Amino acid sequence: MSGVEVCNFLRVQFPDVYIIGISGSSSALNELKDAGAHVCLPKPFRLDELEQAVQKRIRALRPGSDDVQSYMAGKEASSAGI
Repeated sequence: MSGVEVCNFLRVQFPDVYIIGISGSSSALNELKDAGAHVCLPKPFRLDELEQAVQKRIRALRPGSDDVQSYMAGKEASSAGI
């Protein structure tokens, strides 16, 4: 299954999943974007670019949560019933 096929599958079966496409091919990045990837990163990418994409999504889901650590701490607390 190609990355585009995986992206299409995720969009249909799990529409709430945030999809970050990664490829070394500009045409593949365009195909991933067309298939519904929310963010497409070209290889090679810097870790801070990936972190920015994840943090952008976290801020959209949970306003006021500026970083991954505070978001994950909130997720752990809610799953523990705190």
